[in-house]
Amino acid sequence: MFTGANTIASAAGNPNTFTITDTSDYTDENQNTFFTRRVTSYTASGGTIVPEGVTTTYVEWPYSSGDTITIDEMTRDYALNIVVDWISLDPQPSSDYQTQLIYGFESYNGNSEYGVIQALTARPNIIQDWNYWINLGRVQNEIENSVQAVYYQQQVSAQWAMNRAANILENQLTNF
Repeated sequence: MFTGANTIASAAGNPNTFTITDTSDYTDENQNTFFTRRVTSYTASGGTIVPEGVTTTYVEWPYSSGDTITIDEMTRDYALNIVVDWISLDPQPSSDYQTQLIYGFESYNGNSEYGVIQALTARPNIIQDWNYWINLGRVQNEIENSVQAVYYQQQVSAQWAMNRAANILENQLTNF
């Protein structure tokens, strides 16, 4: 019996990317019996996103490329339902050839929040501005809301929180 397993991590230093590592145990079904793996990233609205140039709704992950794949497909923060499918040429009874996990990618909001905080060095008097603190707190609260929603696998709630944080950060002249 085969059970697919993987880990997902944000790629360090690049907010557009994430890495998936196949941690499956291939003892009962050898890797040679598999054709490929596929990664599909579903957005909260039910659509899919893929890297530029990919013409399918999924990313092909051949065994020849190893057990880790880095996918570069994001242009903003997303709560994604990441589905990995193992395509077996000899499916075994009672095996599980799919994993899915809601994962939150908050690099854009986190980087923008850091930029707002860094502005304190250029404008130290901003600490007197109540509007600055209220909106910074709102951003931090929405980022935490998205983290909590992802923890409970609530994709839509996580995406809404990410969008609210992004909206506050996009209007920095008014909010900070």
